[in-house]
Amino acid sequence: MNRGRRLESLLTFPALLWILFLFIIPSILVITFAFRQSDLYGAILPGWSFDTLSILKQTIYLKLLWRTFWMSLVSAAVVIAISIPVGYTLARLPDRIKNIALFLVIVPFWSSFLIRIFAWKSLLHPEGFMHEILASLHLIDPHTTLL
Repeated sequence: MNRGRRLESLLTFPALLWILFLFIIPSILVITFAFRQSDLYGAILPGWSFDTLSILKQTIYLKLLWRTFWMSLVSAAVVIAISIPVGYTLARLPDRIKNIALFLVIVPFWSSFLIRIFAWKSLLHPEGFMHEILASLHLIDPHTTLL
């Protein structure tokens, strides 16, 4: 293996770990639990069964599954219908305008991110809502910083 391939593999490894821990393993657990028996309290029992999947035959679940599928299909179509012309237009713009246009497309995502950051800061601040509740319940020391 040459040096370029080794470097590529090394750089790809963190993304593969991310996909493994946040997508593949949870997906396997969900599929596994779908075929396992459970009691009334939700505890997983030994043995395998199709009982969980037989519930999906009920009319209310079929309607829910269809609505979920339809909404995902429509939202994917809308996203594709908007993103392809925007991407094509951005690619064809002159270089002096391209960066400004791309910046204008990205800024709303940054503002959403910043709003979430400031919301967390206000909740976790030493005089914030969460800190006060956790301190009053004696779950944390009053001098503990959550940020």
